[in-house]
Amino acid sequence: MEGASGHRCGGIPGRRGRRYRYDIVIEFLRHERGILDTNLVIVLSRLDDPTVLPEEVLITAVTLAELSVGPLVATTDVERAARQAHLQQAEADFDPLPFDAAAARAFGQVAASIRRLVVNQLRVRLMR
Repeated sequence: MEGASGHRCGGIPGRRGRRYRYDIVIEFLRHERGILDTNLVIVLSRLDDPTVLPEEVLITAVTLAELSVGPLVATTDVERAARQAHLQQAEADFDPLPFDAAAARAFGQVAASIRRLVVNQLRVRLMR
């Protein structure tokens, strides 16, 4: 089956068996430079076709912060070691973009917009 981008829809294995649709991910990644979010960094080593990635792959300091939580909340020593290794690999592979005041303000605007959207959708559903 092909998605809107003309690529095969399947999925990139995600956490807990979820799958990320190729067509969505490929459209997102089709750029010379691209910032990967934490979920994509986690599945990066399992990516079937690394040529779908931008030429220059970037991450932010927020992604490293989120990856840093992983080893601390792991429930087994094996899981903790795997998460720590993943964090250290990301630290070695990437020079993260800083999360500065401008980025924080932009995040606030996006988060507020999403919250308004969700609240409005809930109101519509409750009125039915």
